Amino acid sequence: MLKRIRKLDLAGWFYGLVAAVIGGGSNAVTAGIAATIIDPKDFGMAWKTVQLMGMSFAVAAILSFFTYLAKSPLPPLVERDQEVDTGTGKPR
Repeated sequence: MLKRIRKLDLAGWFYGLVAAVIGGGSNAVTAGIAATIIDPKDFGMAWKTVQLMGMSFAVAAILSFFTYLAKSPLPPLVERDQEVDTGTGKPR
């Protein structure tokens, strides 16, 4: 069991998870800009806009996080080739 855990691609899986969170949350900037265009009186780059962006980022990031986990609940197993000694032809 421990040998199988060592073969998990944890780095690639965490990278994908972080990328999903950042990608999902980055749409919050668009929501903030859209709010200032639609209602400049209330959202004219004021504290409400920052709050809207923060909440939008959090919600979108959480949704992307769980969507990624639904698609890839565990890191994939990685099969690593053994290095071969060129002199003897045997695995190192």
